[in-house]
Amino acid sequence: MEIRSATSDDFPAIDAVILDAFGQVAEAHLCDILRRDQQLVCELVAVQDSMVVGHIVLSQFLAPDGWLVLAPLAVAPAHHRSGIGGALIKEVKQRATHLGWDAIVVLGAPALYERFGFSVANAANLITPYPSESTALCWLKTDRGAVAAKLMYPDAFSQMEE
Repeated sequence: MEIRSATSDDFPAIDAVILDAFGQVAEAHLCDILRRDQQLVCELVAVQDSMVVGHIVLSQFLAPDGWLVLAPLAVAPAHHRSGIGGALIKEVKQRATHLGWDAIVVLGAPALYERFGFSVANAANLITPYPSESTALCWLKTDRGAVAAKLMYPDAFSQMEE
């Protein structure tokens, strides 16, 4: 398996993986808006046998400064439990750390993300429009524990809900 930056040639395959993984188009629409608005910090694909089988996106929060949101992460269902999602998470964390970002927040299954350094407890004091029990925070530089902050998502997230 190869993990690499996504290119425009990958977009149809990415959409297919997202649709297959989520069973709806909302997450693919989110990616389209983030690309259009140039709000992506990192977009990676996992490729196996010349096919896109996984996808992950990081975009920058409007606030707090220096924080990223991980959404969406999609792996084709036929490739679940093969380590692709974990490899994508590790790679975006490594790239974000290298680029000097402070933190990544994710909305997702705590059991999955806590294995990769995300903490629901550290996100407990965040003000977010999404369910707090599924919001997790990963510090990339210094672990500052639980902090109080209001998360201001990129505009694409509110456009996705319209």
